[in-house]
Amino acid sequence: MNRIETESFCHTLCRTADFKSAKSTFWGLSRSSEFRLIVFCALQGSNEEKIVISNMAGKNSERRKATWRLIELQQRPQELIERLLNVWESSVRATHHFLSDAEVEQIKQYVPQALTEVAHLFVAQQGEQSVGFMGIEKDSLEMLFLAPQARGKGLGKQLLQEGIVRGVRRLTVNEQNPQARIFYEHMGFRVYKRTDCDEQGNPYPLLYMELTKKREA
Repeated sequence: MNRIETESFCHTLCRTADFKSAKSTFWGLSRSSEFRLIVFCALQGSNEEKIVISNMAGKNSERRKATWRLIELQQRPQELIERLLNVWESSVRATHHFLSDAEVEQIKQYVPQALTEVAHLFVAQQGEQSVGFMGIEKDSLEMLFLAPQARGKGLGKQLLQEGIVRGVRRLTVNEQNPQARIFYEHMGFRVYKRTDCDEQGNPYPLLYMELTKKREA
């Protein structure tokens, strides 16, 4: 069974009356010395959601312990938007130290609208908890945020790899967030433009990056 057939099969399971007895479907591929395991899990009531992939098993034992479900949302209820807003705020406060508390609160007002309107929204779930999300618009990565407890475990890499598979070729990052720049460069992106201010005219330089090399998983 190839990947497309596996996805189709799993989506069918989501809609069967026998849902509770349905088992997860596994699809794996071997690449170099690593084994990438993609798990399609049928979630109850997930007619409005598309299960994409789960955790990657690699050499790092900590990564093997972490398990996520990565879901592309077709509907975005208010309760979910509020959960993702909490992820956004905790992520920004942990990484965007150049922003004052007042600035974080000001930007926060516009995040729910962005989450609602972005064309493709992917959420990483660990159990019942949302621990990260990614938004894609055409070939642009519009947002990628992780809860602090999910950082350093391979989730950001996994989200971005899925984005690249789905056509992401461009992104924007704050120059004052050097860890993010290093991460994106590691994933094959390079800076092609810099601005002195952000898109709202605030004195926070932006780096515009484009994919120059697809990195092996």
